[in-house]
Amino acid sequence: MKYKEAYHQLSEFGHKLIEQPSLEEGLPMIAEYARSLVGAQRCSIYIHDKNRRKLWTMLSDGISEIVINDDEGIAGASLHIAEPIIVNDVRNDPRFFSKIDKESGFVTKNVIAVPILNSNGVAIGVFEVINSKEGAFDKEDIKFITFFSNFIQSYIELAILNRKIEK
Repeated sequence: MKYKEAYHQLSEFGHKLIEQPSLEEGLPMIAEYARSLVGAQRCSIYIHDKNRRKLWTMLSDGISEIVINDDEGIAGASLHIAEPIIVNDVRNDPRFFSKIDKESGFVTKNVIAVPILNSNGVAIGVFEVINSKEGAFDKEDIKFITFFSNFIQSYIELAILNRKIEK
């Protein structure tokens, strides 16, 4: 099993994450942990603004905030079907939103997008890992990222709620 040790280490990571009171502190930890375990080049965490029908990044490695319509891209597709999506050749996937690569100069090759579900099972965001350092993502990668997304869901949901209360 590719991630056997990672599953065992999640408890320790969870304790460190809980000590981070804000999303600004916790999200970089989440991204670094996911990137290193899966061997991805980048990670993005999108939050769904249901009223505006937008997805915006609370975290996107190497680029400023990304805002897209909630039905755009692989992230939008994952949000709407509330299922994980793995694409190992984004250039041949009609859902791929190439505008972000064009604007940033980054070259996306492959993606895993996993919805972040709230405690009621409603998609509140999307967790993406981008560009496997091994050349392609596999079934074990998507299984682990799905598990990890479920693992961090409570932290993200609570942090979003706290942010709304503070405003």
